[in-house]
Amino acid sequence: MEGLALAAAVVQFVEFTTKIVTKGIAIHQSVTGKPVDHEELEAVTKSLASNSKEIEKTMSIRRQDGQPAEVDQDLQTIATGCQDIAKELLSVLDGLAAKKSRTPWRSFRHALQATWNEGKVKSLEERLDRYRQQMMAVVLSSLMRQAELLIQGQYQIRESIEEMNERTRNTVPVGDQFVRQLVDGDTWRREVVRMIHERRRELQKPNTHLNSTTSDGGESAPTDVVIQQRILRKLAFRNMADRERRISKAYERTFEWIFADPMPGSRPWSSFKAFLGDQSKSIYWITGKPGSGKSTLMKYIRQQSQTTQLLQAWSGDAELIQAAFYFWNSGSQMQMTVDGLLRTVLHDCLKQLPPSTAQRLLPERWEAATLFEDDDFPWSWEETSQALGTLVTEVHPEIRFFLMIDGLDECSGNQTELIELITELTDQASNLKCCLASRPWNNFEDAFRRCPSLRVQDLTAPDIAHFIDSKFRSNSGFLEFQTRAPSQAQTLVKDIATKAEGVFLWVLLVVRSLLEGLTDGDSVDDLHERLEELPPTLEELYAKILKGLREKHLDHASRIFQIVKVSLARPLLVRIALADLEDGSRAMRAPVEPLSPEETYALCRSMKRKLVSRCRGLLEVSSPDDYKSLDDPENHEPDLLDPHHGVHGELSPTFEVQYLHRTVKDYIQSSAIWPWLLSANREPFDPHLSLMKSHLLSLKMPWYNGLNGRNITWLCITHAKLSLDSQSSQAAGRKEVLLLLDELDRTVTSYCDAFSDGRWSAASCFFPSTWPSSFAHLMAACGIHQYLEARFFDFDLMEEQQKEGGIDITTPLLIAAIDDQLTWNFPHVGSYLDGPHEKVVAALLDMGADCHGLYDGRSAWDVAERQGNVGILALFEKHCGPKPEPGRRRAGGTEHSGDATSFDSPS
Repeated sequence: MEGLALAAAVVQFVEFTTKIVTKGIAIHQSVTGKPVDHEELEAVTKSLASNSKEIEKTMSIRRQDGQPAEVDQDLQTIATGCQDIAKELLSVLDGLAAKKSRTPWRSFRHALQATWNEGKVKSLEERLDRYRQQMMAVVLSSLMRQAELLIQGQYQIRESIEEMNERTRNTVPVGDQFVRQLVDGDTWRREVVRMIHERRRELQKPNTHLNSTTSDGGESAPTDVVIQQRILRKLAFRNMADRERRISKAYERTFEWIFADPMPGSRPWSSFKAFLGDQSKSIYWITGKPGSGKSTLMKYIRQQSQTTQLLQAWSGDAELIQAAFYFWNSGSQMQMTVDGLLRTVLHDCLKQLPPSTAQRLLPERWEAATLFEDDDFPWSWEETSQALGTLVTEVHPEIRFFLMIDGLDECSGNQTELIELITELTDQASNLKCCLASRPWNNFEDAFRRCPSLRVQDLTAPDIAHFIDSKFRSNSGFLEFQTRAPSQAQTLVKDIATKAEGVFLWVLLVVRSLLEGLTDGDSVDDLHERLEELPPTLEELYAKILKGLREKHLDHASRIFQIVKVSLARPLLVRIALADLEDGSRAMRAPVEPLSPEETYALCRSMKRKLVSRCRGLLEVSSPDDYKSLDDPENHEPDLLDPHHGVHGELSPTFEVQYLHRTVKDYIQSSAIWPWLLSANREPFDPHLSLMKSHLLSLKMPWYNGLNGRNITWLCITHAKLSLDSQSSQAAGRKEVLLLLDELDRTVTSYCDAFSDGRWSAASCFFPSTWPSSFAHLMAACGIHQYLEARFFDFDLMEEQQKEGGIDITTPLLIAAIDDQLTWNFPHVGSYLDGPHEKVVAALLDMGADCHGLYDGRSAWDVAERQGNVGILALFEKHCGPKPEPGRRRAGGTEHSGDATSFDSPS
């Protein structure tokens, strides 16, 4: 396997050198904030020399093993060429270091041009690119030999590749870590897999009987259905169907007009019924005011069988495929982007088609899914957009496709790009129809003005009158009023409908207010007066609702709005309830035992009442009807009895707190209103601290037995970090967060005791067993320098190290702060905890940490040097001096293996 080690070293060198020469590395700033020139060059020189030495080291090992194979000779030639480049560049760097430039260089390329002419720099670029291409061929050839073994001896190539990755994990191998550190690594890996399978198919042509055989281990090749499911699973994303279910269902006997012909005398609109059966029209545009019911209408169309029946006049005998996507700017990133649209539509279409479609449409994905159960290639916009176009125009031109896309105005990306995508698709494909919905913004008006269309508010007056009348008739007070004064009751309904101007949401809020008045015994005159006082626009209505709150309730409403806004996980009713507890110390005092169903229900019921009384319905409880395991999309259904139907048939901890409508969110979080809401807090309030307590309580008192403890731990840590980073001047709040982190340590350790020896590293239910076992290590990896500073204040690390028998307790912490183990092992933790963490490094160095100490054969300096991290290398040199010569060890330096460090922070 030394060939792979050498390949890894060469790729590392090519990647680093290409980055500094072709793209240029910007001249960073030093820790003092001043421009750096020779300091930067020195760091580049050291990184370059380190990469070159790694090649030489691996080559010397290979020379001792005898004559290399033909493919390995090619690799040897490339490695020698890389060494030649290294010598040239190191020579140039030595010359630059001797010069005293008056001004810092903008980049390494700029510095290089001070010695070489542009032609020579260009020649170097070409050599690097040539080596890069040759390396792809070498790696491919190496893997081809494994493929040939598969054919000749029915050997499993998948097992071989997994073995390669496992055995070269720490040398940036051909597997995930190898690709991840390449320039354009995804492209390299995709191309390698594609070429592997092209070669594999060629090899299998004369041996087709092998397709049905199994490996020596008895494992059969995956079926087409299984491969299709793998691709669909990769296309899917969390909460993909979430938005549609959240949209309110159409009120009974409303929107029925959409399938009828326009009535004479009504405002002009294009017949939707005619559009569905028309052979020439490809786009129908539904537009309207905010809150007029566009999304509800789209959901209604989507769910009605009449839609399919009317489309059959267009599709005839051809197969009909339908798909829908609802943009949502209150959802996840995927729910508000074109990427989410493309993946959802592709997923829904392929799900309705045979596996052969996916094989023809996405051949590289199909081949990768044949080899790997989990394909980690990310989807690109180019890939999915091209796939959708190819599906409609080339793979299945005989099939009719009907797409519904709601909320174009809620797309957070380039809306011009979105419009072009839709119009180009419909122009190219006569077998495609699209029903679109958006606000009447200029860009959509310009694009779709010539398409069949309607304005929702022009057509909903009868629906609104029916809604008002039905709601009032369900109230006994109104029925008495109607009996006494039928004409006045009818006038009230008419006045509401007229003032609404087609905005269903306004009607909902006004009817709610008037029904409260009827319940309170308001007279007819009181109701008319109340209606006159209500403003005609949504924003003015929201303002009146908030300003009508008592000061104490407005303070509370502000806190709830803040908690919902910053929540990193789904705002479940029980999570918000735990974050809003009056007893702020409960997270510290609570025992580790499940929360009873009765108390869970009581919390949920109390929180729902608070939302009504404090937020006046602007936040409401949403009932999910397609419940899935929380926080972890890969989990199966948890072991729980109907959690989504409510603990007592009423409420459930899995119900969510949501804004009543997008217009509410836009208003609340606007630049004019949000600061005013924050100012309503009579005391300083930190929503991240509240959510940290909520997640810690969920960990200590799980409210159902399907909770994912690892993900809740990450949420707790992330909110702790965000809290500490946002309140550096609030000593009391900072102290509380640190105490809660200690409590998190104790809580997770108590869980670990039930499974293992109590060490964090051995707790397979939380973290990989390869991790060092101290909570301090985790804090360093997460960048929470405040915890380390507080816990090690006035604490002599070197003295403690001597007490521990000379075991190095600082190097693992330094490496944890620099390395990317955290996000590599747990990519879903998000950018908040991404390293490297210079503040942690600086804090540890101030405490006496040694960056030259070895841990598992590497020092913190080695890690930073490999990354080319100039800022951290500058910190190291400032505190610890230059790197020792090879073979020499600084005084006090020690080396220990990964399981030697069990140091925990002092209590």
